[in-house]
Amino acid sequence: MYREDDDDVVEQAGNGNENGGELGVREFCANGLSMKTNLVEAKLDEGNIQEAESSLREGLSLNFEEARALLGRLEYQRCNFESALRVFEGIDIQSAIQRLQPSLGEKRSSKKGRSSNESVYTGSQHAVSLMLEAIYLKAKSLQKLGRVNESAQECKTVLDVVEKIFQYGIPDDVVDNKLQDT
Repeated sequence: MYREDDDDVVEQAGNGNENGGELGVREFCANGLSMKTNLVEAKLDEGNIQEAESSLREGLSLNFEEARALLGRLEYQRCNFESALRVFEGIDIQSAIQRLQPSLGEKRSSKKGRSSNESVYTGSQHAVSLMLEAIYLKAKSLQKLGRVNESAQECKTVLDVVEKIFQYGIPDDVVDNKLQDT
């Protein structure tokens, strides 16, 4: 089983003991909450992207972009590249990144008062990570569909977003946390 912490958005495979004997049950976990992917997959199979996105938003307390990023990841993992692309195209990456920039910049300026601001900053980190993953998986979906030029443009978008978010460099505490994780 793979799980970082309760505030991380991860997909995990459960074992029989945790899920009442169900082997291979996958869950989305975020904000201390979890939700089985099969509930979301059923809605996607029916073509109800909005209902699946709404279920994730309500069930895991996510915003629109985070829910869409997770749906796109799920569709990509299921090798539904056309559907994954439709989901990813529904995300306004630029406005999501613009909303995240101030919260990342504010945290960078103050090192005291960590406990009160840390969860907001951590949430922003996870949202940024999801947005970067969404752009990357969108590029991979385009590549798998033979749309190589568009895929290359999405790769450039990843670089542009990283440059925008970390225009003043990566904060030391982020680097330290990542080093501790390895």
